Amino acid sequence: MGLSQMTTEGQEKTTMLWVLLDVSNCMRGATIESARNVLQQYVLSQLMMSDLKISLITFGNTASLLTDEPSAIEEFQLPEEFTIGGMCNLSDALSLCNNLIAQDDKILLLTKGYTTDSYGNQNHILDNDCHVVMLDCSSNRVPVTLSSYFSGRLKVYNMKEESLKELSVNLKCVIK
Repeated sequence: MGLSQMTTEGQEKTTMLWVLLDVSNCMRGATIESARNVLQQYVLSQLMMSDLKISLITFGNTASLLTDEPSAIEEFQLPEEFTIGGMCNLSDALSLCNNLIAQDDKILLLTKGYTTDSYGNQNHILDNDCHVVMLDCSSNRVPVTLSSYFSGRLKVYNMKEESLKELSVNLKCVIK
């Protein structure tokens, strides 16, 4: 059972947003700062006052769940710094998700899209809808290496202002 399915009888289920943040070598410098800015400006500040819980998973060589328990959006704090390094092992992050995520949970993936693991591993494909922010990119095209991980709808955003505003609007719509 996923963390978001743990409700007491009579309680309405809380919507979960799982943020998967690439912290591999390709994210050094300005790219990780871009990811932080996207999270703060277009996700966290836009979703305040929503009935949303959020958890953060980082992935490089391995995946790490940085939040012991899902946090209410108002209480969620981004770490001051991220440890950057290693390969872009998205498969490890999805493996960790498989044990935690529920069918209706939403995923936000922030990456440059250069996965270096053996993508397409059938054990790590998720049916959840996923919003992908392609950092350092002006295209909205879904990279083949990413599309092979998700059987649900995949919506890709680039770093242009209008695309990031669309991300905020779309997240508000799926959270309600």
